[in-house]
Amino acid sequence: MTEQGNSTNLSVAFAGKSVQQIVGFCGDGKLTNESECSAEFRDYLSNQNEATLSEHAGYCLDNAFEKSGYVLQDIVNEMGRRIGYEVEDGLYSGKKNDIGFDGIWKNGNEWVVVEVKTTDAYRINLDTIMRYATKLEKKFADQEISLSALIVAGRQDTGDMEAQIRGSKHAWSVRLISVDALTKLVFLNIELDDKDFGYKVNKILKPFEYTRVDEIVDLIFETQKETEKNITGENEAGIGESVRSSDFTPKKAVEAKKEEIVEKFFGKLGLGFEKRSRTNFESGDGKIGVCCVVSKRYDRNYQPYWYALRPNAVEFLKQYKEGYFILGCMDRSEAFCIPLDIVLENIDNLNITENEDRFYWHITLILDDGNLKWMFTKIGKKIDLSPYILNI
Repeated sequence: MTEQGNSTNLSVAFAGKSVQQIVGFCGDGKLTNESECSAEFRDYLSNQNEATLSEHAGYCLDNAFEKSGYVLQDIVNEMGRRIGYEVEDGLYSGKKNDIGFDGIWKNGNEWVVVEVKTTDAYRINLDTIMRYATKLEKKFADQEISLSALIVAGRQDTGDMEAQIRGSKHAWSVRLISVDALTKLVFLNIELDDKDFGYKVNKILKPFEYTRVDEIVDLIFETQKETEKNITGENEAGIGESVRSSDFTPKKAVEAKKEEIVEKFFGKLGLGFEKRSRTNFESGDGKIGVCCVVSKRYDRNYQPYWYALRPNAVEFLKQYKEGYFILGCMDRSEAFCIPLDIVLENIDNLNITENEDRFYWHITLILDDGNLKWMFTKIGKKIDLSPYILNI
């Protein structure tokens, strides 16, 4: 059985199990530094969706069990990866001559030393946390890294922790976030599908002097613009056509259709997959990338389905041995899996929308003798899509 097959089967076998039970199935069931149990559990987490990570984190906080703090530590580090950081997992328990951080989250040369706390029952030793940062700075002195600390607290009621940080000499080097807020960032990253999201999050989590709040306002403004792109129905608007709120397709229905298509695509290949963003997916073996978009049926025969092809989707697909741009239709039991090389062959024939902050190509489908075809209005050419049909 392949490694990916193993991961997929384990995920199925673990369905309905608590995270405490799942750890018991990994390796010898003992979560210790550099153990087989640790490696298998972290691999399991990397293959779970964001809702499952949130559920597991909640279980750790609501149920006291042996080494629940270690389990939460791994979940938090996986969340760090989901919001765009390069993450180095830390130790569960300290070892002599080792730097005892729970995790290091890296964004370029800006590194965050992460400490995970399930409870605020005990005082935080900020001197110890910052000592980790100092040791790391010395160890990597040749890289000119900038280090700060982030405490991830299990509870939202963190008044004692906040007071301790404010009264410390390390107040300008430490940030504090609850697991709940971190989870919201993970879901927001999927919702926005913004390649710069990790950079924006890093600006929030990195300590900064906030007498002047311009940077916070800028972040809110940038995030609002990305959200508006999704809410206004930009992905579903026809060329030169205004979109009314009554035209919107319920978001849950669109997401359900997308999941149905992607599951069918990878299922036919016998592969598991991971969700990388709101539209992007990757096969478990890392060889196939998919960007799946869905259009409602517009009330017009000349252009019943319309999609936006964005530059970041093309760049995402270029990373893989095989890449597919998949077009779904809300009212049809078929989708069209177009290989990236076919897309690139025809990309110069596509109409473009370009303004100061957005750029995308138009993908338009037409009905021709009852069949859907890809229409290049720029040159008056159309492509038969029947070779790319995926029945769902």
